[in-house]
Amino acid sequence: MVQVSDIPGRNSAEPTVWRIGYLGRDLTADLSPYVLGVTWTDYLSGQSDEISIELEDTDDKWLGVWYPVKGDALTLSMTYPGQAPLNCGSFEVDEINASGPPSVVVIRGLSAGVSKGVRTRKGVAYENTTLAEIARQVAKRNKLDLVGEIRALRIDRITQFQERDLAFITRLGRQYGYAVKLRENKLIFTAKAALRDGLPVRLISRRECSRYDLKDKIKDVFRTAKNTHHDPDTQKTIRSQAEDTRAPDSPAGMETSADELRINQRAPDADSAQAQADAALGDANDERAGGSLTLPADRRLVAGAVVTLTADWGRMAGDYLINQARHSKRRSAGTTADIEIRRVTPAPVAPIPTLAGQPNQSSTEATA
Repeated sequence: MVQVSDIPGRNSAEPTVWRIGYLGRDLTADLSPYVLGVTWTDYLSGQSDEISIELEDTDDKWLGVWYPVKGDALTLSMTYPGQAPLNCGSFEVDEINASGPPSVVVIRGLSAGVSKGVRTRKGVAYENTTLAEIARQVAKRNKLDLVGEIRALRIDRITQFQERDLAFITRLGRQYGYAVKLRENKLIFTAKAALRDGLPVRLISRRECSRYDLKDKIKDVFRTAKNTHHDPDTQKTIRSQAEDTRAPDSPAGMETSADELRINQRAPDADSAQAQADAALGDANDERAGGSLTLPADRRLVAGAVVTLTADWGRMAGDYLINQARHSKRRSAGTTADIEIRRVTPAPVAPIPTLAGQPNQSSTEATA
């Protein structure tokens, strides 16, 4: 595994470079004198990726003849010292903000642009179908390419009740254990279990981070999850159970509570019920340990990647999945990454030694 200190140019003065395209034209050189900062936010699921371009506007061009047109296409790529360029994707102008004095204009763009109908509320009923077929219908309705492998999970009935397509398919995918994302006219399904099992892309030591905020908890961390559904038509009850195996209890202490997560999700068969139980337990226990880090950015720090926090993090060490990554480049400064992470595998730990002066069993018996 390559450590960040091994990346050529990481400790040099070589700047991070951004390139911005507008309606198919490279505007990097034209924008450079005005750009105060560029920010790209990459989400794992549930939200559209975003960009933000902050511009100084002392001569009032950006509020006048250069005022951006909402819905216009933007592209962004970022190059980090010693690394190949990272394509951040295509976006559509969604919002323009002006503030001052001094006059500053901020252009914001979304990857799931305003020109598509993915945010229009719809009412649709689906019966005797599968998760994959519903995903295909949503993609076709919005002229998107469906990407990713989806298990053949039966769904006997579900209603999209005045819900936006993107919100509906994201919710449904999550219910069955998938991260769903819209990027560059593609509706992307990725199994969360596969992401959690991914190989780490790099190590992160504590000294690399300019800021960190992590937590490790046991409340609302469940040992098991059970899904029970009674079908009134067939008078059959379908049951499934999932058990947490990602962080078993160790001599150092408990990793899960004794609580059981109980859900009652509609399921036509055992496979569907089991997938929902696995997904519910996985999502709940993702909150067991995690938090946020700020460190120098590189192209590997993206949503969906796994990173390893090294031994100098102590009991917080282990493998973490990146749920969100925000890369920010400021004028005359390096690029920082703010990442939101959730632990998927704790590092092995030794038993906690007995506190000094605390009686052990033999000494207690001796004084009885």
